[in-house]
Amino acid sequence: MPELFTSLPTLLSFVGVALIIIEILVLGFSSIFLIFVAVACFTTAVLMSIGLFEHSILNASVSVAIFSFVWALFLWKPLRKLQQRQQSPEDQPNSFSGVTFFLSEDLAPSTFIVQEYSGINWQVFLTPDQSQVLGKGTEVQVVKSEVGKMYVKAITR
Repeated sequence: MPELFTSLPTLLSFVGVALIIIEILVLGFSSIFLIFVAVACFTTAVLMSIGLFEHSILNASVSVAIFSFVWALFLWKPLRKLQQRQQSPEDQPNSFSGVTFFLSEDLAPSTFIVQEYSGINWQVFLTPDQSQVLGKGTEVQVVKSEVGKMYVKAITR
């Protein structure tokens, strides 16, 4: 522990790790600014360790500021794309996929029925690949769900 406060490169590495932990765990990768500062701390620590910079707070501060700017220039677009990547609205994971239940009435391919499940009235549709009418009491499995809608297929055993 004493080396942490006497060795500037070690201290900068510690600060870099702390900033990455804060960025990911606390902020949820919503502010990429801390990533730039963390990478700049690592860069400065490495350059000080190999003797390129003199071990001083002034050199460390200036170096971290400059490298933060440089890393921001290089990493801004790739990290922004990483933050903004989203799933298709049609392909959202949900907890209803795979749920099975029994139909309360007949279900035809071109219509829907209203089925109460988990305290909510759902519009239940057949999946597009289903072409037969399913009778009342048929066990079905949810393939996909949207707001207020479930798409089901018959379970064959």
